[in-house]
Amino acid sequence: MFENEIMFDPFMGAGTNAIATLRSNSRLVCYDISKEHCQFTRKRIRKESRVNVNLNSFH
Repeated sequence: MFENEIMFDPFMGAGTNAIATLRSNSRLVCYDISKEHCQFTRKRIRKESRVNVNLNSFH
């Protein structure tokens, strides 16, 4: 992953790609069909990310 890229992750799961993407100063578009995965990943991003993140949820 290079800085300032946009990462698309259609199967967000536990958010591992989300954390790595945000830490590399890139942007992320991700989603998951599971409401539970989305909630878990939202909490994980807030806890582990070193950057300010705008999280939108459509559940």
